Amino acid sequence: MREGIYRMTMDRLASHLRMSKKTIYSCFRSKDEILQAVIRRALGDVEARLRSIREDPEASTGIKLRRTRDAVINRINRLGLRLLHDLFHAFPELWRELDAQRTRVLTEHFSALLREGAVNGEIRPDVHVDRTVVVIVKTVSNVGQPGVLINQPYSVVEFVTTLFSMLFTGMLFEHGVQEYISGDAGDGMTRPQSDTGTGKGEVNV
Repeated sequence: MREGIYRMTMDRLASHLRMSKKTIYSCFRSKDEILQAVIRRALGDVEARLRSIREDPEASTGIKLRRTRDAVINRINRLGLRLLHDLFHAFPELWRELDAQRTRVLTEHFSALLREGAVNGEIRPDVHVDRTVVVIVKTVSNVGQPGVLINQPYSVVEFVTTLFSMLFTGMLFEHGVQEYISGDAGDGMTRPQSDTGTGKGEVNV
């Protein structure tokens, strides 16, 4: 499916899943329903991952922001830019659902994360949390359009890393910036890697 919606045939899907098309059709009436299930499952996974990030009592705000960045990159890579591009153009209603849910999840996540950081003294006092959350979510939504990402000469890792560094490091104190930059190496977490073979950083993680 990461190769795009148009290349996803029921025959290829059945072969990949090692089951008959009849079995697939007993669960889904059409390819559209399969796609809808994949997108909703992906959104649910992202929401659960972000919740686990912000509820970690041992991690600082800088580390939680770095983990957030990695979670976003990994999810884009797992779905694939081609699938998101096809979804945007061929399934506008489903794309609008995805965009609305993405906005809700990110708003909830960053609101809770930045408020916690402000209370803990990790976010600079001149940062207005509500306005900052709007800026982050709107920026991610606008530059996260498939047409923007897929036409860049940079990988997803490079593009999103630069974007989030611009958004995050300006609101942290220096020690938080260092934690965001150095991260939590050695904690056993999977780091997103750029696939130089494609030039788009679409890795399967």
